[in-house]
Amino acid sequence: MRFAQLDLLRYGKFTDTSVVLPKAEQDFHLIVGPNEAGKSTLRNAILDLLFGIETRSRYNFLHPHPDMRLGAVIEQHDVVLDFIRLKARSKTLQTAAGQALPDNALMPFLGQLERDFFDQMFGLNHERLVRGGQDILSAANDIGQILFQAAAGVGSLGVVRDQLEAEASSLWAKRKSSDREYYLAAAELELAEAALKAATVRTKDWQEASSTVSQIGSELEHARQCYKTLEQQRIGLERVRRTAPMLHTLKALEGALAELGPVIVLPQEAGELLARAERDLALATQAAQLLTQQQADLAEKIASLLPDESVLARSADILTLFELRQQLRSVDRDIALREGELQVIWQELQGSARQLAWPDEAQDVVSNRLPGTLLKSTLNQLIRRHEALVQALTTSEEALGQRQQEVNRINQHIAALPTSDLPTGLVADLSQARALGDVAAQQKQLQTQLGRLQRDLDSARHALGPWCHASEILHQLHAPTQDEITALIKRRHDLEAKEASAQQRLAEFTADIDNLQLEITQYQAAHQPVTLAQVQQLRTARDASWHAIKNGAVALPQAAPDYERLVLESDALSDQRHDRAQQATEFQL
Repeated sequence: MRFAQLDLLRYGKFTDTSVVLPKAEQDFHLIVGPNEAGKSTLRNAILDLLFGIETRSRYNFLHPHPDMRLGAVIEQHDVVLDFIRLKARSKTLQTAAGQALPDNALMPFLGQLERDFFDQMFGLNHERLVRGGQDILSAANDIGQILFQAAAGVGSLGVVRDQLEAEASSLWAKRKSSDREYYLAAAELELAEAALKAATVRTKDWQEASSTVSQIGSELEHARQCYKTLEQQRIGLERVRRTAPMLHTLKALEGALAELGPVIVLPQEAGELLARAERDLALATQAAQLLTQQQADLAEKIASLLPDESVLARSADILTLFELRQQLRSVDRDIALREGELQVIWQELQGSARQLAWPDEAQDVVSNRLPGTLLKSTLNQLIRRHEALVQALTTSEEALGQRQQEVNRINQHIAALPTSDLPTGLVADLSQARALGDVAAQQKQLQTQLGRLQRDLDSARHALGPWCHASEILHQLHAPTQDEITALIKRRHDLEAKEASAQQRLAEFTADIDNLQLEITQYQAAHQPVTLAQVQQLRTARDASWHAIKNGAVALPQAAPDYERLVLESDALSDQRHDRAQQATEFQL
């Protein structure tokens, strides 16, 4: 049996698609395509075509189950069968003309083949080839055993393999068991190693080591006691050293404070407030002097004036005229500009009137002759229609000329033909042929129209962007209403405005953070402050080193240099912090 043609009428993503497989000398056809081109769909379509479409077929994502169709032309020797497979419960085979075929119509071509056997033998894919190779190597099923035995020429492979597996299971397995030889030998080895380890320990060595450890422990305890006493003394002296300068300073400050007597406590920014107040007072004094001088000058000028009471009575009219003068300041210039524009328009109007063969008339007469708004709109529509009508007329004249040339050519051809009596049927056929018209011209016109529609379709798909579905799905989509589109556009504009505002605020916050970071860096570079966290961190490291020495985790000769360094660094950092705090206190005082 061979396939001459396979028709994917309505199956998967295909619609009215045919795959023609012509017979050749080397009758072997290779179908190649990229991923998602439909190669797996084609392979599954052959199974459904020969043995029926599955009840729950997964290839109904474009065409529903009742509409699924497959067709083919198969050959076997001189017998050819052109049939269609439907998706139904019964009578799923039909001829190409739609006549029903019996359910066993394919038996002469398939024989007793079943779907699973045909799929396993002829419907191979990459995963099934890999799994089949593994089955052959492991001989996991009957087919794998048969193929392996046939390829290797070995008989009774299954019996020998079962015996080897049983023997291997009795020797070793992943799960520990007391009846397997490997785990028995491993247990004996562990017992022997334990016995050897127990036998290698001697009492004399242990006693010597124990006495040495006791002696070292006593020495370590004595050293710890000495260190504890010295450390307490050092802490006391360190406290005295730290507090002595502060006590002397405190006594000196208390004496100075007693000599000053009761002192008014000013705020911290008192100096700045005083300087600012003095500066404001100086500016206010200078401004007051200037205003006083201006007041005196104005008083002298007012005293020298002799007002006219009649003019003062018309003050409201004067103010009104002044405002009107401000409004009409540029009237002359605007009038000149408008007169120039009017002159240009009048010249254009005279040119248009001369084109219309109107006599030279005054402006009011020409204005009366101009059409109204409704007539202007009608004229514009007629002008636009005139271009389309001229184009249609030109096209019609060209088509008429072509038809006339065809008629003349046909008449010449008829005149050249010999006269003979025509049968009655030929006259009727000729009438039908004439009714059809020029088939070649119609086909060419349809091809032109098809090309134009294809270009329109490509333009529409390009406007859709990355659209990868069929046009039928696009027809099924429901476009949003104009109100929904307007709401979405408004929401997009609002989101863009919010995003711009958020970007601006983010930029401002970033600039503030950069400025603060710069100030912190400059302050640290200028003052080198010591924080409490730094002091606590060094003290924690010092205490951890001491606990390691105290617990015996680290030997004293090895840990002593590191511990001394941590003590010196923590004390120096603490003194530095204390001095900075003292300087700040003195500065505030």
